[in-house]
Amino acid sequence: MRPLLVFRSFIVVLTLGVASWGLQGGARALAHVHVDDDGLCEGDSPCYRTIQEGVGAVASGGIIDVHEGTYPEKVRIDKPFIQLVGRSRDSVVLTGTTYGSPRLELVADGILVETMTIRGGFFGIRAYGKFATVAGVAFVDVHQGVSAERSVLGLVVRDSLFRNASHGIWVSRGSAGTVRGNVFVGGEEAVNTVYDSTVMIEGNVVEGYATGFRIDFRSKAVIARNTLRFVHEGVIFGSLSTGTVTGNSFTGGYRGVVVSYGSNATIEENVVEMSDRGFGVIYDSGATIRRNTLSGLSSSPLDVAFGSWVEASNNCIHVAASRRPIEVFFAKGALVYRNTLLLTLPQARLDAAGINWYHPILLEGNFWSDFAGADDGGGVGKHSIAGDGVGDTRVPHPGAGLDLYPLMTPPDRRCVQNRPPTAQISWAGGEEGTVTAFDASASSDPDGDRLTYRWDFESDGVWDTAYSPGPAATHVWGDDYEGLVTAEVSDGTYTATATAAVVIGNVAPTLDDLEVYATADLVLRVAGEKFHDVCLTLATAGRPETRACVIRTPGSPDRWTATLFGGRLHLLRDTAIILTYTPDNDPVNGQRNGATPAWVDLTFADGSVTRLQHTFNVRHPDTWTWTVDDLSPLLVGRPLTFEVSASDPGSDDLIVEFDFGDGGSFTATVFNDGLGPDLYPTPSVNPIIAVFSATHAYAAGRAFTFTAMVEDDDGGSSSDRLTIAL
Repeated sequence: MRPLLVFRSFIVVLTLGVASWGLQGGARALAHVHVDDDGLCEGDSPCYRTIQEGVGAVASGGIIDVHEGTYPEKVRIDKPFIQLVGRSRDSVVLTGTTYGSPRLELVADGILVETMTIRGGFFGIRAYGKFATVAGVAFVDVHQGVSAERSVLGLVVRDSLFRNASHGIWVSRGSAGTVRGNVFVGGEEAVNTVYDSTVMIEGNVVEGYATGFRIDFRSKAVIARNTLRFVHEGVIFGSLSTGTVTGNSFTGGYRGVVVSYGSNATIEENVVEMSDRGFGVIYDSGATIRRNTLSGLSSSPLDVAFGSWVEASNNCIHVAASRRPIEVFFAKGALVYRNTLLLTLPQARLDAAGINWYHPILLEGNFWSDFAGADDGGGVGKHSIAGDGVGDTRVPHPGAGLDLYPLMTPPDRRCVQNRPPTAQISWAGGEEGTVTAFDASASSDPDGDRLTYRWDFESDGVWDTAYSPGPAATHVWGDDYEGLVTAEVSDGTYTATATAAVVIGNVAPTLDDLEVYATADLVLRVAGEKFHDVCLTLATAGRPETRACVIRTPGSPDRWTATLFGGRLHLLRDTAIILTYTPDNDPVNGQRNGATPAWVDLTFADGSVTRLQHTFNVRHPDTWTWTVDDLSPLLVGRPLTFEVSASDPGSDDLIVEFDFGDGGSFTATVFNDGLGPDLYPTPSVNPIIAVFSATHAYAAGRAFTFTAMVEDDDGGSSSDRLTIAL
């Protein structure tokens, strides 16, 4: 129907661009009109009180916009490509009870009727023009909802509701159409296609009808993917009609499909359950019946009678007690092979005459659930071949003249009742912030079906993974956790779940680095012989950190200085202040005797100053070093910085406590998210690294025991202790 819609759109544009004149009084026809039974149209114009007035005013290809209201009228649309569109299906209602008079008569081609209700009367819509579309319309308490007669082509009825409509849709006398996505509730016949007509019936739902779909008098149909519940006769082919019935579901009726009076049909991949009978082929008719499922039937799954024939293969047939899988009487014959016959009781009464229970060329019969023979090659001909899937002993089954080649296993797995799988989980423990592995490979399926797996790591009903073919999974908890992990396994039909109690342990934080230092600016001054240089180096753990040099120049030593700003004197990392004197490469000043004194002034963070001094002999290069042992007595009373780096693989808050060993202490907390206390359980994985810093001064020169402890919000902790000697 897509080319039709494109064509119609073109016509609408054309009518909008060209003036069109009606025949009534010379009035100009309009492209878009409104209809409202109270004449208001919510302020839209032009506005008419009846739909028929709107039809008279609108141009071909125009739109009739029907507002909410009740319209007790008969409407005749005789202009092509009109779109009659209601504002709401339930609130735009056409009513009437006149016998034989349709509410809507579609005379012209390409008319669209959409979104309204037609209530009461004999005919709802009668289409005489081609390519009519009925969409989203409710037909309530009408005798016949939609009819197309006399070679009406291209009818589409979709997404509509038929409630208490005796005859939902009638397609006859060489007409053709599509019926898709409709709902039929309560009536005689949902769709009737007769007298050389053709119809596609797809995706509909039918409930409580005497007949679902009737195809009669040389008509043709494709009937696909419909659902029929409590319908007496699901599909009827009659009087030389033909068609295909595929993918439908029939539940709770008398019979799924009947092919009769010289008709011929292909019936495949349907399900008939909880009904009286399955399929019937009668009165000189024929059918190919394959890949269907018939179960829960109270009578025969398949009837073949009165000059008819069938070929039935690859069907799943659940046979009730004391019933025959196929009833054949006065028929031309039946070829029955590769079916799965699931019997509640051994079959004592089966027809040999008229039925060939195996394929004469393939030499393959059917699977019988009560067959007890062996495939051991103990016979002759094909029965001398062991392991070919055909029984070789106790044949024919279940008696003389019947299945000579019974199959050992069902030819189609879907015919065997599927059994649910079982699920099992194993795991080896885990800790917060690290990968925890789970394994469901011990899960199994009794039918050998391939399984897929998904996981809910908190068992909160929200699946954390999609289904996947692999049984292994991993998860990282950001915090310690105690609860359940759920795995679900699926065989494609059934699922099973297993839970495992898990305890994810807390990991204590660690102290990764600890430093104690005094911060000072270091100023170098040099006196003595001119043009000699002295360099100042601040080193930590034997590695120079920073360096500055002074060349002795005439004048006061205070005029020529070098400063190292923000130097750190580490008590735990072998800090050294080094003076280097190199006179040999300096300019000769005529004097090689005397001394070169050098001073280093240390200005600490509290503003206090102390001085280091050393005098070099002018004649000799030399190096002078003050070690941490030399410097530590100078730090009594000076501000020392205690800096600790701590980390935790979990998403925890960290609390640090310092005990300076002289009665002083320090406590601080770092929140993992930087905002507030950690939630439990933590919703995210966020390992933490934090640096804590405090300043403290010791009043006396002696050894102090400094202790640092870091603790997380779950009680895990670690500590370190060291001696500060001043």
